[in-house]
Amino acid sequence: MSRHIQQRLDFLPPEQPHYGNWVRHLSAEAACNRMAMWLVHGGSLWLTSEQVSGKSHFLQAISLEHPFLGVVRPDSGLSALKQVDRWCDQLERFASWAVDMPAGSENVASGFALFHLIERAKQKNRPLLICWRCTNEDLQPPELASRMRVLEQVNMPVPEDDLTLGRILRSTALTWHWEIPDGVLEVMLTYLPRDLATLLDALRQLEAASFEEQKRITKSWVKKHLDLG
Repeated sequence: MSRHIQQRLDFLPPEQPHYGNWVRHLSAEAACNRMAMWLVHGGSLWLTSEQVSGKSHFLQAISLEHPFLGVVRPDSGLSALKQVDRWCDQLERFASWAVDMPAGSENVASGFALFHLIERAKQKNRPLLICWRCTNEDLQPPELASRMRVLEQVNMPVPEDDLTLGRILRSTALTWHWEIPDGVLEVMLTYLPRDLATLLDALRQLEAASFEEQKRITKSWVKKHLDLG
């Protein structure tokens, strides 16, 4: 009898944040409360963090609960004017605007587009939320830097306790249709640095390996694939 082996694509489509991937935790309460006030009273906010903290997932969760909030993201292939025109077309029907910028430095065109979006939001009296983790050096061009530095910053802290980190990892794995065995979480939270970027990268590595090998996942298997000795 021939054995059919399921083929796995060599590429992964871009992950889209969605409601099921957001885990509310105590560290984020202040940011959640400030966002709730913004949804009511408007204004301009800059949602940021020092590390990966789930801001994009949080923003997507809010937009699903509040249909008057429009969320856009940059397209690096567009010029600044075409980018801001596209954003404004997409946001026109929404009462409140939000832009989700990739972490770190953006290209100059996206920076100029964000600057113009801030100005257009002021002209149209639309509340604007900018979700962006970046350094001062990433704030380019200077016109954008001057606008960003006067915005109220809201920091989204990173969870540190095992219970919350475990809930986030389980929630993320479920979006890949993978139920994590308890031993996987125990090893990850014991041996890996306690930051979401590292943990999520390791989780993706383990998920791919488990799919490829189709073996029972044990603690020793996890340590082997994460080079933990």
